[in-house]
Amino acid sequence: MARTERSPAARRRKLWLTAAAVAGIVLIAGYSRQAYWLVRWEVSHRRAAELTGRVTFHDISIPEPSGVAYHRDRHSVLVVSDQGRMVEFDLNLEQLNSWEIGGDLEGIALHPGGSIAYIADEDDGSIIEFDLDSGHEIRRTPVDFHSHPDFAGRATRNKGLEGLAVDPAQRGDGRPVLAGIMENDPPRLIELVFNESANCWQIERSYNVEMTRVAGLTFDEVSSRWVVVSSKERTARCVDSTGRVSDDVRLPGSKPEGICILPDGRTVLVHDSGGISIIDGLSDWIRSADRFGS
Repeated sequence: MARTERSPAARRRKLWLTAAAVAGIVLIAGYSRQAYWLVRWEVSHRRAAELTGRVTFHDISIPEPSGVAYHRDRHSVLVVSDQGRMVEFDLNLEQLNSWEIGGDLEGIALHPGGSIAYIADEDDGSIIEFDLDSGHEIRRTPVDFHSHPDFAGRATRNKGLEGLAVDPAQRGDGRPVLAGIMENDPPRLIELVFNESANCWQIERSYNVEMTRVAGLTFDEVSSRWVVVSSKERTARCVDSTGRVSDDVRLPGSKPEGICILPDGRTVLVHDSGGISIIDGLSDWIRSADRFGS
């Protein structure tokens, strides 16, 4: 039987159709993956305990807020932004101070006995030490991820820490124990200590928080628990000193990131989509004794 030769135009048409089919399969696969995560995040949100208590939302004068901390001596909250800015507010959320620091600022923790703010810069993977009294940056030091087995040799989408908090326990050099959150690959709560000779922060412990897209962190001194926020699941959970995780509670609004607890028990939550929520009752949930599994 004679073989029919296709014209150049027909061959080109077949190649285009094949390419279009392959592109369609890739596109569908991509949408399927995205749909899977959207469904998973929504299911996680719906399964979490319902938040009780009043929630009050406020607009604030800082774009893309990503981290927040309460300063006990100044009676103020400090908020950092993806745009490299830090703003100080009083407890009525009136602006007091503003500093242009630069970088992609994702988390903030405050030295329990002084004016030093520790700020996570995701752009270069460093922790900035900033003196609030003078308004000047003291130094930036890197976090050594590669020497820890949870991160060594792994390709990662993380540039640096997504959140930062402080444990009031202090070492001999006067620096507190810091903890940070890694968003992806793998998502971890890590405890950090400063290595003076290597001039870097090193990971002392690493805990699997069993959440996705972790984005915020604080330490509750009343219960001695870390509180971890997922921006996509829109939930929070606790991690105790042994690494055990609690069940989850729903958080209000979209893209929750930074979190801190005020002395009167109210919780402050900043949203990367903009604005800040003041939450009554969340600290009671955090401090409940029966939230952890055996």
